[in-house]
Amino acid sequence: MDSVSEVIKDKGTLFVCAPTGIGKSLGTLYPALTSLPTKDTKIFYLTAKSMIKEVARDTINLLRKRSKLKIKSLVMTAKEKICINDCVKCNPKDCPYAKDFYKKVNQAVVDIYTHEDDFNYDSIVHYAYKYEICPFEYQLTLSLYSDCIICDYNYVFDLRVYLRRFFEYDTSNIILLIDEAHNMYDRVCGMYTISLNFNILNTIYQHINNEEIRNSVNSLIVTLKQYETDLSLRKKDALKFLDLDMSIIDNIESLLDKLEKHFDILHNQGEEINEELWDCYYELSNFLKIAAVYSSDFFVWVTKNKEEVNYQITCVNPRALIKNRTSKVLSTVFFSATLHPLDYYISLYGGDETSRTLFLPSPFKQENLALYVNPYISTKYNNRDNTKYKIAYQIHDVIKHGGKYLVYFPSYQYLEMVFQVFKKINETDLLLLKQTSDMTEVEKNNFIKQFDDSNTNIVGFAVLGGQFAEGIDLKGEKLNGVIIVGVGLPTFDAFREELRAYFDAVYHKGYQYAYIYPGFNKVLQAVGRVIRDENDEGIAVLIDERYIKSEYLKLFPPHWRHYQIIDW
Repeated sequence: MDSVSEVIKDKGTLFVCAPTGIGKSLGTLYPALTSLPTKDTKIFYLTAKSMIKEVARDTINLLRKRSKLKIKSLVMTAKEKICINDCVKCNPKDCPYAKDFYKKVNQAVVDIYTHEDDFNYDSIVHYAYKYEICPFEYQLTLSLYSDCIICDYNYVFDLRVYLRRFFEYDTSNIILLIDEAHNMYDRVCGMYTISLNFNILNTIYQHINNEEIRNSVNSLIVTLKQYETDLSLRKKDALKFLDLDMSIIDNIESLLDKLEKHFDILHNQGEEINEELWDCYYELSNFLKIAAVYSSDFFVWVTKNKEEVNYQITCVNPRALIKNRTSKVLSTVFFSATLHPLDYYISLYGGDETSRTLFLPSPFKQENLALYVNPYISTKYNNRDNTKYKIAYQIHDVIKHGGKYLVYFPSYQYLEMVFQVFKKINETDLLLLKQTSDMTEVEKNNFIKQFDDSNTNIVGFAVLGGQFAEGIDLKGEKLNGVIIVGVGLPTFDAFREELRAYFDAVYHKGYQYAYIYPGFNKVLQAVGRVIRDENDEGIAVLIDERYIKSEYLKLFPPHWRHYQIIDW
């Protein structure tokens, strides 16, 4: 807490690696809320997961109760989830809650502000129904009157949807608390990656019978077909380019100008604009926005897949994009249980020599986690068919005494391979579960609900980095152990190899940045499912020959140093 208070006081940046169960939400929110320099200072608590948003909200409510804290807090909900209309159509014609919004919203704000401190999904929807206003726009208005805003990363970092009312102007009174910060790399890169393809262009062509617009569309189609020919001649499925194709940028600018004029004509004639057409317009607008921030931390990735060609502007390092925001706010705290190694994340998130770091040890007894490494089974791609029975028997040896376990694999294909073998050799009475790539939300919830306090023996097969490998909280007898098959390396493909080359040129650690660190973070997250509080006990087994190599052993956090090598 002192470190957070000090960094806010000094208007700096802090990177915190703190294990699960140490109270990261309380440890960041409390000092931030009690360190607010002025009444105009706002805290943005950022996270990608709904569950973490609720943890942050509960923490603030606890502080209200125990320390008599007088603050207004808001939990932001995505438009699609909070919409109370029959369909998400944000105009007065199709949505009664959009009609006369600005005439009714002020009274709704006064009402909720007078009677509530916790602006959350339930309270926002309640007052939205009461005043017949759009709950999404309502919560955006409430953000102006909130001391702490709990929301997704995109409301701060995504140039397409960031909250302009806060981040377009002076941001020196804003504190950013970024939870689950290990997810920031993928999320921000995704925000600044966008494609142009035949599908978008054909949609415009089909919906508009205008010669000038169609000519612009055809110019772009011709360019994409030239790339398609280039790929075919080189007998490649993908090509990388360091520079933007300015003919594409110029043609998109021209096309958007013509579309806007066409839309004006339709509007003046009282005609509706097709929703698909609007989607294409916004997608092309966003393409130009991202092209405008293109730098050496991007490259163009052109791919061919069946009849589709993708010209993709690809962000591979978000350091400047993140720093562009964090350097202008009062203070920023990045924190996660797996922000490890810290230097890796500091370099990718725009940190520098002035950035502060804090690595906290686990508060739990080391012996609560029985950690084993089996280095005698190879999980490398070429050896998987030969070792699938060994892995199945190792799993059986761990779970034979009963309990509830999750077994993690680096891919669905590998999972399925071992799953079929395990079914054959299993002699234990248990419930066998399997994660699939096409699970519905109901199926996902049912999967995790099986891990309860009952005496049922369960083995769940899941993928590393998936929904069941992080963000789930299975305390006590709900989960007795995990087995990690492999070291979590991303797939070796052309794109990942280009990423490796980029990181090698920038940091001289291409393999580590492109493969080892992202993979090992997934392993850390999966093992973190076992010990959730001081009373938890459990087992974790890591299966792969690479775990005992120095490049992996030095990544083991201090509370893993007691690991034992096994050979079943």
